[in-house]
Amino acid sequence: MLEAIAFTLDQAAGNKQILNNIINAKKQEAEERNKLSSELDKLKKNYAKSILNFSLHHLDKISKESGVRFTLSEGASEKLMTYFGDFESLEGIIKNAASAAYNLSYDHSQITIDAGHLILYSYNKASEEHMKQRTDNKYAKSVIYLDRYEEAAQRLLLKDMAINGKNVAQFCIPAVSAAAITINIRAHRENIIILMDRHPDKWTVLREHFKPVQNILKDQHLGKVG
Repeated sequence: MLEAIAFTLDQAAGNKQILNNIINAKKQEAEERNKLSSELDKLKKNYAKSILNFSLHHLDKISKESGVRFTLSEGASEKLMTYFGDFESLEGIIKNAASAAYNLSYDHSQITIDAGHLILYSYNKASEEHMKQRTDNKYAKSVIYLDRYEEAAQRLLLKDMAINGKNVAQFCIPAVSAAAITINIRAHRENIIILMDRHPDKWTVLREHFKPVQNILKDQHLGKVG
């Protein structure tokens, strides 16, 4: 009887030791995971700061060369800090944003680049799928259409071409028909109004230069209609 009790106690002690070992291993694993996560967050923040500093440096260079003072809005700075592309492409992004902001500005003594002036990535199928995953399903397609038309409109603006349905359709990637744009804007009218209201710094060129969008915003006073 005593031997059985002793065996049971030894077995319990062994099980307890095994359990403690498992707990300690899990604890160590969690600590290492937290440490790695912290290091990754630090790297991301440092990279974001590098992106912003590079952008400011290049923007300062553009300002000196053009004789026009360009600055970044808070929204533009935050948007740039989400960029994970290469620095060579970033130079072109900053240059295009400066051109877009210049063309949209009435006062050329000092120009502020807003988030809406920045096209960080060219439209492609992958970015569309990414947007679908991150945007609420109710507005996903509306956002995709607005982003696609905005990027086309910005390219037209930089080329000093008329921003109308035909040209926007041709400059979309991939190209679409003007009729398709009209149908999409009508079908997503309510979503577009809500999105424009929620994000006043986005889709700047569409607000100011694209009649189909201006017309549906006119009554809501969300666009700049002139």
